[in-house]
Amino acid sequence: MGKTLGIILVIVIIIVVVVLVMQRGGEGTEMMPEDYLTQEDCETAGYYWYGDLCHAEAEETEMMPEDYLTQEDCEMAGYYWYGDLCHAEAEEVIPPMYPEDYTTQEDCEMAGYYWYGDLCHAEAEETGAEK
Repeated sequence: MGKTLGIILVIVIIIVVVVLVMQRGGEGTEMMPEDYLTQEDCETAGYYWYGDLCHAEAEETEMMPEDYLTQEDCEMAGYYWYGDLCHAEAEEVIPPMYPEDYTTQEDCEMAGYYWYGDLCHAEAEETGAEK
């Protein structure tokens, strides 16, 4: 009788252990990010992989100008948009060297030149009395 009771006790303990193990790994058990050991499994579960570990939150990184792909996002971040790219520095504007390089009356006259005949000139237009 003593042996039988011991065998029954061992069987009951085994059954309890098996049930506990199945409950831990079965449905309804939510896995935490640290439970994922590969990038693929981590990201498939909707978590973020960086530093060779799985994390619940995305990595906070400082975005650089080249990370912005639209003018709106670039300028909202305080950067400068030109040449279809986002830049940290404002575009250096080099004024034209010659009057004929100006294409608008406003720019021409702001540079100190003279606008007539739909062109920018270095010299003032000669009037009838000066000819």
